[in-house]
Amino acid sequence: MISQQHTPLSSMFSDFPPISKDRWKEKVVADLKGADFTKKCVWKTLEGFEIDPFYTAEDLQNITIPDALPGEFPYVRGTESSPGWTIQQDIEVIDAQVSNQFARQAIEGGVSSIGFLIANPQSFSNQDLSQLIEDIDFSKVSVHFSAGSESPNLFLSFVDMIMARNFPIEELSVSLGYDPIGDFSTYGIFNPDDEKCFRDIGIMIESLKSSAFYKPVTIQSSPYHLSGASVVQELAYTLAAANETLYKLSNLGLDPATVAKHMQFSFDIGSNFFMEIAKLRAARLLWAQIVSAYDGSDPEAQKMIVLAKTSSWNKTVYDPYVNLLRTTTEALSAVIGGCQKLSLLTFDVVGKTPDSFSYRLARNIQHLLKGESYMDKVVDPAAGSYYIETLTDKLAQHAWKVFQEIEKEGGFIASLKNSTVQKSIESLQTERKKRLESRKTVFVGVNQYPNLEEQVAESIKRLDLEPETPAAEIETLIPTRGAKTFEAGRLATEFFVNKGGKQPVVFLLPIGHLAMSVARSTFSSNFFGCAGFKIIQNNTFKTVEEGVDAAINAKPDFVVVCSSDDEYPSVVTQICSALNAKQSSAKVIVAGYPKEHLDTLTAAGVHSFIHLRTNALEALRSYQKEVGIPS
Repeated sequence: MISQQHTPLSSMFSDFPPISKDRWKEKVVADLKGADFTKKCVWKTLEGFEIDPFYTAEDLQNITIPDALPGEFPYVRGTESSPGWTIQQDIEVIDAQVSNQFARQAIEGGVSSIGFLIANPQSFSNQDLSQLIEDIDFSKVSVHFSAGSESPNLFLSFVDMIMARNFPIEELSVSLGYDPIGDFSTYGIFNPDDEKCFRDIGIMIESLKSSAFYKPVTIQSSPYHLSGASVVQELAYTLAAANETLYKLSNLGLDPATVAKHMQFSFDIGSNFFMEIAKLRAARLLWAQIVSAYDGSDPEAQKMIVLAKTSSWNKTVYDPYVNLLRTTTEALSAVIGGCQKLSLLTFDVVGKTPDSFSYRLARNIQHLLKGESYMDKVVDPAAGSYYIETLTDKLAQHAWKVFQEIEKEGGFIASLKNSTVQKSIESLQTERKKRLESRKTVFVGVNQYPNLEEQVAESIKRLDLEPETPAAEIETLIPTRGAKTFEAGRLATEFFVNKGGKQPVVFLLPIGHLAMSVARSTFSSNFFGCAGFKIIQNNTFKTVEEGVDAAINAKPDFVVVCSSDDEYPSVVTQICSALNAKQSSAKVIVAGYPKEHLDTLTAAGVHSFIHLRTNALEALRSYQKEVGIPS
């Protein structure tokens, strides 16, 4: 019999002494072979701070977050000691009966919270509301209504209907997407006025303050998130709006702890995976501190209730199934970040009204996260991650500084009236716009890797429009989608062709160096495909004559030469000369930016150059204009 000897863990770990962060950095610097560590490895974020390529236990010594367990102040690790979240299905209400059917399907599909997003709240009648909630058992599901300024009236009607059912009101779990300050930032006016808005909230809180499941106000990050704010700004502005709401209600005589317990937060979750995890953790930390400053000794008042919603900023009309991937990663960020409720946008929410199929896919993503990934079995799975803990601390510190600056200015409403918030977001939007137009920010299927055969113009049922603000008293924020500008360009081509116009034709002429010609041909195909142009792709031509003859036969609008920088002076000169000799009207474009040969190539007849630094959006619009496609 073989004797087995077990090495004690303490002895085993002694064979692997801890390595300091400096020694790790020395190894990285050595591997860089002289390249600058900061330039190559340190990420400079839009949030205004730097992210190192790696973190160690040493970094945790520098963070200021108190060491607390889940369910303990300041709730960085979650407001409860048990894991899990509520699956919410948000349903766009255009027809009350149809939406009621979607809601009942969702409940049968395992959803435990329904969100009704009323599309036209001003014309939504009590009869519509009655049809909307018919045969829904509110003892089994919670409900969330979003109806803008009409939310208080809708709520009162809803309560009357529930009482008529003899339902115990104290057991009703209901929340409203009512955020007067958020609406003010987007529409530029309080409807009807700020005093009335906050009095309505006070009345609603007092009417059901005995219910712990009742949230008549939801502070939303959407106005700031969708207008292009950084995560730091989004955190600071959302908390500042919440603080001002709490302050105004306190001045109306309401107990701050009671108000805080009947508030919830709605955070849009973007695609910056780790940053979004840290955002929710930092938000709970800061909100707990804010509430405690109101002499809040009630721990329930200090707990932030988070309804997380996947962002529409990065959702696309083209290649819509990619939206499923975007939504899944965002959902995972929200769950790891510790949200209490989670609602996922449908993959086809842009361009059309969601249907049973798209609603089913949206809720099933959450079922997969629970049933197959077991994400509901662990509290705060990010705990102890050197990176996420450090990121949480940085976000909290930077957001708190912005929050304090807002308070010094007189509060969030004052900052909006002074345009401080708008100007801060606008300065960041310039950088976002630059990254989008140069395609450093990638939307798969839209500004990179487009499906060249995809046509969507005839299937689009609606276009997302910016809010109309004719009565605005301030400069308003402008929520939008990042992919919208590129999509508009491609849609312009589709509409032009559908009305009888000729689809622009791009002929790719790869020649010479095999690797370079193939790489630049692929780049050019992606580039022009983003505008819906017809791309004629070719294998690398052996001779200029062969390539020119093929181009002449194709009758293109543009001929894109794809070769190496060193070969361009020779082959491009020959191509331009041959095309001119055969009276071709095609414009010659060079893929790349050969600095040493620009003058020679331009003199030979090159129309323009496309490369990684090209502002793709501007270039594509100019090419569309040349072939007669209107904006």
